[in-house]
Amino acid sequence: MAPEATRMKLKLMSINLRGAQEGNRFAALIRNADKWRAKEGVTVICAQEHNLDPAREDELQRIAASRGFRAVFGFAPAQGQNGVHWGGTLILCDERSVSVSHVHVETEDLTRVSIEWNGRKWDIASVYVPVSPAKRLTFIATLTTKLTKHQWLLLLSFSS
Repeated sequence: MAPEATRMKLKLMSINLRGAQEGNRFAALIRNADKWRAKEGVTVICAQEHNLDPAREDELQRIAASRGFRAVFGFAPAQGQNGVHWGGTLILCDERSVSVSHVHVETEDLTRVSIEWNGRKWDIASVYVPVSPAKRLTFIATLTTKLTKHQWLLLLSFSS
């Protein structure tokens, strides 16, 4: 889908959600994204630690689309006896301003897409870096193999 109108600036935002699974938290995120788009001109939101259940993806896509956003999820696997999907990455794109031309990676710690904006292609990655020092070092060392040499923007979240 081609964007209706172009913005003068490509404005990105990164946010650690610390969970959006419970209640209407994801719907609240989308309402806030709509406000950030209107007031601040935010075009793309990269989010980490959404904790969303992949079984809800169709519902989540409908919620995002109802406000004009394309959602690309990287879901974390269920963990522990309660089956919570701790972690996860997400990219929300304002379909009025940008179009997602390709989804490259959708994993719990990295979601990467190519978007087209004002005639240019951009690779954008939402990254959730592991908290464990050993896993963190390994992840960062291999991160460049998951990215391209094209123009890209990388938004990171480090857990402490």
